[in-house]
Amino acid sequence: MPERDVFSWTTIIGGYAILGCHEEAIKLFQEMLRVGPEPNEATIVNVLSACSSNGALASGEWVYTYLSSRPDFPLDGPVGNAQINMFVKCGDVDKAIHVYNKLESKDIITWSTITTGLLEKAEAFIRAMPVEADGSVWGALLNACKIHGNEIMFERVRKRLVGSRSVSVGTLALLSNAYAGCERWEDANRVRDEMRLGGLKKMAGSSWVEVSPVINGDEVELTSASLG
Repeated sequence: MPERDVFSWTTIIGGYAILGCHEEAIKLFQEMLRVGPEPNEATIVNVLSACSSNGALASGEWVYTYLSSRPDFPLDGPVGNAQINMFVKCGDVDKAIHVYNKLESKDIITWSTITTGLLEKAEAFIRAMPVEADGSVWGALLNACKIHGNEIMFERVRKRLVGSRSVSVGTLALLSNAYAGCERWEDANRVRDEMRLGGLKKMAGSSWVEVSPVINGDEVELTSASLG
């Protein structure tokens, strides 16, 4: 090819990303910036996808810095979503929130991606607590996973919850309802049967802690509330 334009560069970078050749995609993008045309939105989305899949936070931050040097570059839409997704998957949820709060317009992909990051941050917070979290705390996170449709984390938290030694009847009821909400009727009925066989009853004065991503206007934060 005598002269490669932005479309040919982007096609090859995207192809590498799709095939799982993430390092090659990132290196080609770096070469493009040195000798090729300026990237377009599709180029940025493809290289950020490669960074996300490879867990290459340093490379993703490098792309983020490049975008910061381009005030003329449109950051809303696919590019903004790709940045948030990259930071979430690479473990830098705080930076994902920073990008989210800078976006002027947000869509369903933006909301769902940042919610995933907030749930993961909540899980990390619970695991890092100086005292072992009880069933009510894990149950609150399980409920948040159900509400926001995070099935992968739901299963992970469920396994942790089932192994907890301090599971209350309220938490088990929440687990049963969560199964029912996912149309997993056999699992829901199994939990309810276990509750009946165990003669479990809700204790007076018991409470739960609800952990949930909260969106205030155009900004997000993590909150918790005690429920009686």
